[in-house]
Amino acid sequence: MSAVALIVSCLRVDGGPAGAQAVTTPHVFAPIAAPSAFFPLTAQRVYEGDTGALDRGGFPFGLLTVPLGPGVPSGATAAVVNVTTVTQFPVQFNVCGTRTQAQPWWCNSGASTAYPDFLEPGQSHAAQLMATVGLGADRTLSIEGLWAPGRVTVDLLGYYAPAGATPAAGRYRPSAPQRALDTRDVGGPLEDGAVTVSLGGLVPADTSAVMATVTVVDADRDSYVTAYPTGTAAPYASNALLLAPNRTLTNQFVVPVTNNGFDVRISGRAHVLVDVVGSFTSSASAPGADGLYVPIVSTPLDVPAQAGVDPFTDPYGNALRPEVPRTVPFAAPVFGPAVGALSLVVEAQPFGAGFVTVWAGGARPWTTNLFSQSGNQRTNVAATTGVSGSGFEVVSTELTFVGVTVLGYYAA
Repeated sequence: MSAVALIVSCLRVDGGPAGAQAVTTPHVFAPIAAPSAFFPLTAQRVYEGDTGALDRGGFPFGLLTVPLGPGVPSGATAAVVNVTTVTQFPVQFNVCGTRTQAQPWWCNSGASTAYPDFLEPGQSHAAQLMATVGLGADRTLSIEGLWAPGRVTVDLLGYYAPAGATPAAGRYRPSAPQRALDTRDVGGPLEDGAVTVSLGGLVPADTSAVMATVTVVDADRDSYVTAYPTGTAAPYASNALLLAPNRTLTNQFVVPVTNNGFDVRISGRAHVLVDVVGSFTSSASAPGADGLYVPIVSTPLDVPAQAGVDPFTDPYGNALRPEVPRTVPFAAPVFGPAVGALSLVVEAQPFGAGFVTVWAGGARPWTTNLFSQSGNQRTNVAATTGVSGSGFEVVSTELTFVGVTVLGYYAA
């Protein structure tokens, strides 16, 4: 069986006994669309506007509906977007795709939660999330929970659509997480400029796009980061936004590759880290069915309690202990292609500043999927390699509550 990957999104964990699980039963995945290939796009802004006019009565609360435009064709099964909010007060938002008539408020795919930076009073609050959402025929997504005055942007990074049973291009290949750039080691901090991230030796030569995580460290002022193909102009879009100096932020992105690399541009001055977690095949690749994306009904996974700890008597029994890996199990789908490796989104409630790493199993990679400031709740999307049996590993450098929800998977 070839390697496979999941797309996973954060499920809010409020900490302590409320998040505890005595028994961890893997939930069954229910596909909502046919296996699809990925079509990467240079990031393009499809929405930018204020939240002031949104209806804050009824349910869902603070709802914004965003048509994805001509960049997503008819028949697309899912889209990859980066959503950013800048508001006067902290907000938590959900990014949703397909809905049912019977339950118009329920996200069938894309129930991803993003938490803002918690700043000093009077400062603006920024939150961002790369989300993969299943689409209906109208090819729109909705953003919920925008109750505070502020601004919202949506950048389209690509989409999934059927491309035959065994296409050459657009199939995902998870890989062991690998650090491709760390300006703390080479080159020094970036300042109002761009750097080329070389992928030589990290991904196959027939790669059309990569999935990666960007971490911005010690920005000296409000800053944003954009990833785009080498040799092209920087688009009007953002992959990560930081609204306070001396802070650290992580976010996942997907970007087309040219000349075996891509560029990262920053406005401001900061160190930039890039970890590559997977790649997509191109038209030069051999045809196959592995790596096609299958959107599913959003499915939470139970994170097991610490071995030997009773989560009902120990308020931290369900939290990750520092540097103690935890295996999170999942069940094979009842119908549809088989599942192997993973791509994850993790929500963390830490008890100190630190980072979370997710990977298939084996040796722990020293890469970052999510960084949390002390007392903050941050979200991020992360892709990783194959699974060990029917689970994946997660570890944190600090005592941390985590939650996970599956949005889809890549076929084996």
